[in-house]
Amino acid sequence: MGDCFARYPFLDVSYDVDEKYQKSCQQLCAHNMWIRSVSIFNPKHKINDVLYDKLIVTCGDDEYLKLWGAEDGNNIGKNKIGFGMNCLEELCFMDGTMKQYFVIGGELGNLIIYDYSTNTIVKNLTGSTRNILSVKVLPNKKDPLSKYSLIVTGNSRGEVRFWNWQKGACIHKIYFGIQPVQGLNVWEHIPQSKNKGFKMILNSYEHKVSLWNTSSKTIRKVKQFSQHTNWVRTIICQTIQKKQEVNEKGSSVNILISAGDDNTIRFFNMINGACLGMIQTHTSGIISMEIVNNNLLSCESCGRIAVTKLDDLSTYSIATGLCFDYYKGISSHHDTANNRTYLGVIGSCPKKSSYHFLNIYRGKMIGQNMVFDIRENQSRN
Repeated sequence: MGDCFARYPFLDVSYDVDEKYQKSCQQLCAHNMWIRSVSIFNPKHKINDVLYDKLIVTCGDDEYLKLWGAEDGNNIGKNKIGFGMNCLEELCFMDGTMKQYFVIGGELGNLIIYDYSTNTIVKNLTGSTRNILSVKVLPNKKDPLSKYSLIVTGNSRGEVRFWNWQKGACIHKIYFGIQPVQGLNVWEHIPQSKNKGFKMILNSYEHKVSLWNTSSKTIRKVKQFSQHTNWVRTIICQTIQKKQEVNEKGSSVNILISAGDDNTIRFFNMINGACLGMIQTHTSGIISMEIVNNNLLSCESCGRIAVTKLDDLSTYSIATGLCFDYYKGISSHHDTANNRTYLGVIGSCPKKSSYHFLNIYRGKMIGQNMVFDIRENQSRN
């Protein structure tokens, strides 16, 4: 691992650090191998008899799933899962009481339903032998909190699979080719009229993004976006309110945002397929995006994060001092009640290639601006 950064050109060896934002960052040496996924969540169950307000979960190649306090960075616990993990998603449902599990996908087709509060594997979904790169929960169309939600995965062999996790079986496959499925997301269309809404799955394969209708008996592709000139790595969806004149009724537009190796972020109308615009705020491939309070956070492989306001597309950058792999490198959360914003970033340091870090930024929203706290103690944990 020592010469990893010399062998892979997408890693920036300059150790680019923004001193302004480094003062806001708590950096934790989190794992001893690559971290592949990070997520900020509100735990609904106690851990070691303690109910925490907000936690960050990380997982990766060292086979450990670790929990961290979002407010103080303390390590709450770690559990060895038994395989290298690439992706993780919350699964919440009602079954007499509220249940909260993790869906975890990893190497060699490993896919499990995991109870973090008891450190037990609830269900092992077998049948795939390819590395699972992304996972999403597709809520039941009649009841989003039903235990009959489906699991959707994308793997390294060009497959999107739909799983009935209760039965532990794959119920549908979409095969694209031999290249990996990179982006995967779920979107629910809620029309303003009385027409019925429908749920959609989006995935990227090479430079194309496909939109699938999953509400009918047969899963069918309804649209394809092919404007990117290189691989698409990440896709998200957002409903944006359109500006209206006085006395006009408000309306909204459903936006697909995609980004990847052509260094561009593109905006599409999901209903009619029109490209609404393109911005180029990065100098290397974009691997992950998040939206928090109308701010688009996008991170590129060399460790820089661009913050773009969706109302006027103005942008500023944060240099983290880390390098990112082609997995989910960022997670964000805004607590509206307390006006607290949390940002978790995972990556590796070029000058310390055997160390793999979790950067935690904390702050608040002032208008549409994210303002991060300045830490009194700047030493790294």
